[in-house]
Amino acid sequence: MIEQIPTDVADRDDLTVFMSVASFRKYVAGIRQANSYWFDPNAITNRGGLMDMVHPFTNVRVVGTVGLEGSARLVAGPARHIVVGTDTMSDLTEFQMWYDINSDQLKHRVVFKLGVNIAYPEFWVSNDLA
Repeated sequence: MIEQIPTDVADRDDLTVFMSVASFRKYVAGIRQANSYWFDPNAITNRGGLMDMVHPFTNVRVVGTVGLEGSARLVAGPARHIVVGTDTMSDLTEFQMWYDINSDQLKHRVVFKLGVNIAYPEFWVSNDLA
């Protein structure tokens, strides 16, 4: 995957390979089995189920994410090209908050559509053949 990243973005500091958490664990196990003396298990961070580390001797971060769970899909490219947005501006204001005196609770309701896309797909690679 790293070799397939286009040369236009190959030197960026935000290159990231995204995979499922299960694939990330297999990746780490593979590095351990290779008996790599440069592998530091403390380099792995776990932020609420999102696991990541920098691939040794590269500028590429490897991230295990729950968004790809259940698949063998790998996606690589500049992380700053990922864009998150809502459907319309009114989605940002459709937020309700109230105090329920009967249950002594502060309650809230929010309804919006959330979407994710990438800005420049030509700079991304994937093992997805479909």
